[in-house]
Parts: sequence; C-alpha cells; structure tokens
Amino acid sequence: MKLSKEIYIVIIILLLQIFVIQAFSNEEDHGSWWVNNFGALTVNDHPLIPNAQNVFDRVLAAADKRYNTTPNLVILRELSSPWALCLKDGTIILTQKALEFCYQDVDKQTGDSYIAFIIGHELSHLANDNFWHVEAFKALKKYGNELKSKDIINILKETEDIEDSNHARNIIKKKELKADANGLIYLSMAGFDASAIINTKPKNFLKEWTLNTQSNTYLNDRTHMSNEQRIEFLRTNLKSVRENIVFFDIGVRLYQLGRYLDAIDFINAFKEKYPGREVYNTLGLIHYKLAINFLAKCDKERAFQFKLSTLLDTKTLAKPINKRSKNTSDCYEMTIFKEHIQYAIHYFKSACEKDPYYLPSRINHSSALIIAKDYSGAMSSIDKALNIHPKNKNCLNNRAVAMYLLGLQIKVDMFKQSYDILINLTKEYKNYSDAYYNLARILTERNRFAASHDKWNNFLGLEHFGIYANIARKSLGMKEIVVKKKDASKTNLFGKSPVNLGLLNKKTKKQLASLKKISFELGNVSGAFYLGNQIKVLVLENTIELVDNVIKNKISLQKAKEYFGSPLEVINTYSDTNEKSLIYNNMVFDIKNDLIERVVYFVNDNYNESAF
Repeated sequence: MKLSKEIYIVIIILLLQIFVIQAFSNEEDHGSWWVNNFGALTVNDHPLIPNAQNVFDRVLAAADKRYNTTPNLVILRELSSPWALCLKDGTIILTQKALEFCYQDVDKQTGDSYIAFIIGHELSHLANDNFWHVEAFKALKKYGNELKSKDIINILKETEDIEDSNHARNIIKKKELKADANGLIYLSMAGFDASAIINTKPKNFLKEWTLNTQSNTYLNDRTHMSNEQRIEFLRTNLKSVRENIVFFDIGVRLYQLGRYLDAIDFINAFKEKYPGREVYNTLGLIHYKLAINFLAKCDKERAFQFKLSTLLDTKTLAKPINKRSKNTSDCYEMTIFKEHIQYAIHYFKSACEKDPYYLPSRINHSSALIIAKDYSGAMSSIDKALNIHPKNKNCLNNRAVAMYLLGLQIKVDMFKQSYDILINLTKEYKNYSDAYYNLARILTERNRFAASHDKWNNFLGLEHFGIYANIARKSLGMKEIVVKKKDASKTNLFGKSPVNLGLLNKKTKKQLASLKKISFELGNVSGAFYLGNQIKVLVLENTIELVDNVIKNKISLQKAKEYFGSPLEVINTYSDTNEKSLIYNNMVFDIKNDLIERVVYFVNDNYNESAF
C-alpha cells in the first residue's frame, strides 16, 4: 500500500518529536539544570570571574575544535562536588570553590595557568565525548551512601560498552591522562605557563586539588592515576614537546633560506606535537612566499606592486598596474599561485582563530588577502588587529594598501585616505622603508612623478639592494644593480663554522661526537639533528647543511654591515626587542637590540632573492 504525502509528513514529525524528547530527557546533560539547582555566578558576583572568562576564551581559541556544540563557561555558586566537569551541551562547569582554590596563595599569572589547565582538561573531554564525570554524579545522586560499597566503574563502564571492570577502569585512566596531556598543551598554546602545573612550588597543584576534593575519591582513586604518576606523565609529555622544538627551529631556518618545501616537512612534524598559533603562522608564510614566487613568473608587476608587511614568529612574511603582461590567467604558474595563496590564507586564518590577539597572523592574513585581491577582507582582518594595536606601523601600512586597491576595485577614489596614512608613517617612523615604497607607488600610478621620484629616492636611501630597490631604480630611470653574492662565511669576523659544512667524514663525525643526536625521517627528508648548549647542526642525506651557533662576543649590526655589506634580505620577526634576521649568501645573522646574537652557516648556492 502506497502511503500518501501527508502520512509521510506525520511520520517524520513524530520521529522528530521522539528524537527531541530523547535528546533532552537527560536533564543533567544541560547547563540549565545545573544553574537551576546550584546557582551561577556573574561578573558582578565575584572579582575572579573576569579572569576565568578571559582564560577560558584564550584556551578555547587554542584548543581542539572537534566540538558538536559551542563550549561556554559556567561558574556554579553552591555545588561542592565535583569541582569541574563538561556537559554534552558544551557547558564547561567550574565551582566557586575551584575558582578560589586556583588563585589562593599564588600570583595572578600562576592562578591563570591553573585555571587554564582545568579548562583545557575539560575541553579535551568535550572534544572526545568523554562524559563519565556526569554519569558518576548521576550515580551518586541516585544511590547516595550506598555508592561507597559499590564499584563506580560498574556504572561508568556502561558508557564504554565493556564488560570487564578493570579493563574499563584502565581505559578511563588512559583518557584522563590524555585529557591531562591535552590540557597542558592547550594552556601552553594559549600563552600560559605549563611549568606551573608540573612544578611543586608555589604549590603542588595536582596534589592539593585532589586533597581538596576528597568527596571526589570515587573518581580520583578509581579513574585517575596517582598524583605522582600524573605529574611524571605531564613532565615527560612536556619534555617530548620541548625536544621537538628543534623541528620548528630548523623549519623556520629553512623558510628564511628559501627552502620552502623542506621547511613544510619540518614545521608539519612539529605541528603533530604542538599545533600552536606560530606553527600555523609559519606554514602560512611558507605558502605565501611560494605563491609570490609563482605569481612573479606570470605577473611580476602584481607580485611586487606594493611592499606588504609580513611578520615571522621565530619563537616553539615601476609601471602602472593596468599595463600587466597579457594572458596571465592562462599561465600554468598562476594556477599554482592560486593554490598556495589559498593555503596561506587558510593557515593564517587558523592562527588567528587560535589566538585572536596574535598580531603576526593578522598582518600576514591581510597581506595574503591583498595578493588574492580580496581587499575588503584584508581591511576587515587588519582592522581587528588595529583594535588591539592601533598604532602598529605594519598594520597601518597594509591598511593603506588595501584601502587604495579597494577604491580601484569598486571605482571609489581612496587615494587621499591611503596617502595620509602612509605620509604619517614616514613622519613617525623615518626609517620605515615600506611606507616610502608604497607612497612612491601610488604617487606614480597617479602620474605625480615629481613627488614619486622624491619618495623612490627616500626608499633607496633606506633599502639599497633587492628586487624592490631595482623596481625603484627602474622607476627613476636608473640602471638596475645586480648584487654579486658575497660568501660571508669566507671572512674572518666570526671565524669559520665550528663544524665543517658538506659531506660527513671522519673529521666532522669527530666534531659531532660530543653533541646529542636526534635522527628523523620526514616523508622524502631524512637525517639527524646534533644539539649542544649553544649549537644546532642539521644533517640531511649524509651532508651537513646548516650550523646554527650562538656568538660569544656580541657584534653590532652596524659593524656587521660595514664588514659584510648589505644583506640579500632582511626578515622581520615578531618581538618587542627589535629582532630580525639578515640573510647573506652562506650565512644568516640573528639580530636582537642591534646586536648579532646567532650566526647560521649553511650550504645554499641557489638562494632565491626573488622570494624577497
């Protein structure tokens, strides 16, 4: 018998009603039940609430995003136990006692780290659908004192679909350890101090947390490892992450040297251990540089039309535009450019999501959007950064460029607004070459040649070499300068590399013998790191390719430039201490407060200057 359309609709409605009733039948799975029964604190009720909410927002941004709902934080007033749990509707619950305990007898920074760990722990449970704390609460509520004579695992195991109680207990303990590990990583990625959790001073956090939640012994004794085991596990896990930082460091170095594909392998290896904001930012920069390189092969004028600001985080970027070359849309490299620029946008956006206050990813995201011709999106992204850093020169530089190009796109003249921003930058930051370049560019495109010549000359006074300098010279009718790549490693200002570069031999093996060796295999890349207190050595395919060494006697940036000449490239890094890296043909200098702190010796005869 064929059912009518109306009957089908009735059946569907009935099934939906049954689903809704079942979904909401467990009232303890929803934050409203807990608030109704135990009360909730608001910002006006307790001075620590703003702290807790700020910590929650930061940890949530950094944490695993595999949630079926949007997590939110509720602080309960009257509940004595448990102190922390997560609910199926996405609510993370803390109690007033838990909040006050975390800040008791410690400074704010340490208290924030304690709260961040607890929140991270619960967010990990939420991401992995682990809700046995609520099941235990239901059992305690149902059985009362009788629970003391029962094995709580017999109740909790029902959610695991496992018959053996010991096996169920072990599975739950493993998941608790995983939540501990994730909680520690989340708090670290959010910018809090992970060592506060594993140190015993100013207080042994995990031990005192357990002692103050004795009514939770049905959980702590049966579903958690001992405090000593938890601390040792966290210490071991954190040590593993820190040992893997070398993958990030070497990945950053390879990025600086223009070896982008190798850099991706190393950064991705570190991302498996620590998917932090700076990791995604670096991946975005790698794809951004690859995109620029491919774009330049098809449309060099578009690639270098403006000097966009990018920032690298090294701590765990002459003719009018309407005369471009023809048929660039048919260029094969243009297709590759589009792929890499979309990857760059994706990674920068991910870094922004992990920390909305992280400046490099905002700046870099806007640059990628500008190159992708999404000028409106670029302005939106940079405006979010300006809300936090209203006078940042890199933010303002990118905003001026995005505004100018958006005006051309929508046929609204935004020259004056862009010009005002850039001219003010040159007044406030007299050595900021990017602003002079972009001023000269927009003045040239307006056919204001007298004014543009002045700005091109200002730019050349600050930046003598490189592709942008040659564009400036061409605009001024000057001859381009081809810089002979100087092998800085042949000079004696710093001496030779402490470990000889090139193929491994008896001598270099002896030089490496005292260093710690870490072997690795990453897809098509295999080799080893050799690590000491002041040195890192990278060996790839039996060849010493990079030696990263601390300088004992610091040398000024000015003296280095006088001795070695102008670098092929200057890479600005994210720092409050004026940090940057100067790239020469066979050396990199790390600068901090105008002093050379590290020197990197490397084999790279094919350094690509066109990649900036």
